[in-house]
Amino acid sequence: MNKKNIHTLKRTVIGLLMMTVVSLVLSFVPPLFESSNDPGHFFLSKLLPAVEQSLKVAVAAFAGAYYARVPFVLAAVAYFAGMTLYRFYVLVRVAEPEQPVSIFQVIAMNWIDTVSGLVAAFIGAVLGFYFSKRETYSLMDSF
Repeated sequence: MNKKNIHTLKRTVIGLLMMTVVSLVLSFVPPLFESSNDPGHFFLSKLLPAVEQSLKVAVAAFAGAYYARVPFVLAAVAYFAGMTLYRFYVLVRVAEPEQPVSIFQVIAMNWIDTVSGLVAAFIGAVLGFYFSKRETYSLMDSF
């Protein structure tokens, strides 16, 4: 590995750590929309909580890409996908004693969260990288 690859790897790890820290901080923010299983209120019970969670993912991906200052889209999407698969695995294991379900059933029940989270991670990483590369000007430069 040459120095450029090592630098990129270090910056990506910094970005992933920042994404983790921001995700942990945002996990303490109470939810604005409660999720329910009422089929008559699909928009309020499924879509709004998914959008709220996606905004948290986008903020975390933005912070990770901003601090990484290297292309971060693949890392952010892979991080979100890995955490989502781990969450699904835990849900399958918790439900196993009561009612055995497959991971595919869990994915089917949570597809809105998964798709919106992947899109949010992508958008957050792209915007974070874009804003990290913008030229900044001091107020004194205008005088």
